[in-house]
Amino acid sequence: MCPKSELNSQNKTKTAYIGDDFPPVLPGVPLDETVELVVEESVHYSLSPDAKAAWYAAFPDGVGSVQLGLHHRTFFVSMYHEIHCLQQFRDTLVEPNPSVPWGHLHHCLNYLRERALCQADLTLEPGDFATRNFTKDRVGATHVCRDWNALISKVDENWNDWVSVWKEFHNVTH
Repeated sequence: MCPKSELNSQNKTKTAYIGDDFPPVLPGVPLDETVELVVEESVHYSLSPDAKAAWYAAFPDGVGSVQLGLHHRTFFVSMYHEIHCLQQFRDTLVEPNPSVPWGHLHHCLNYLRERALCQADLTLEPGDFATRNFTKDRVGATHVCRDWNALISKVDENWNDWVSVWKEFHNVTH
């Protein structure tokens, strides 16, 4: 059974989601909607053990994965991959662990570097951010971003559809 949210997108994309046959971006999310994001220092995402819940609240059920196509192939949405990498650095800084998987952190560092290059954000930021007093000057530049709310809604919808399909397949009634 195919989730309702994918019935329409399958007819439009004509992909099998097998091998290399899949679209480059998550279908059904408008790419032209934008929002403004004022870069601010936040008490909600501090480098303390108490802030761990706030960091992990950024992940939806399914941790940013989507299941697409007739065979429900799993993909991970890049925005959530980026957040995952930030969480890995946060965890390593706040709760040092000698058995941390350094190869994974190296991957995350390179992934975030490549994502910054990919975005090529042209927003001008006044002053020298390296010498800024972040406890006094808490607000930075305003950036124009893709509307992440549309993506969050689509990922949530996909996850809920997937859970329904999984429950039906496994005869789970609750």
